[in-house]
Amino acid sequence: MMSQCLFKEDIEDKNGTLQIPLGKTGKEICVIYIDLYGNEFKETIKVK
Repeated sequence: MMSQCLFKEDIEDKNGTLQIPLGKTGKEICVIYIDLYGNEFKETIKVK
């Protein structure tokens, strides 16, 4: 179940890194990237 959806405008670029507000999360998050053509890439990221 998707709990949050962010668009390009919601992500800050600071010194070459992306800063995404997470709020309350578990130890891992699943990120799905979708480009303009509908291609998807999914990865699991451990939260620090």
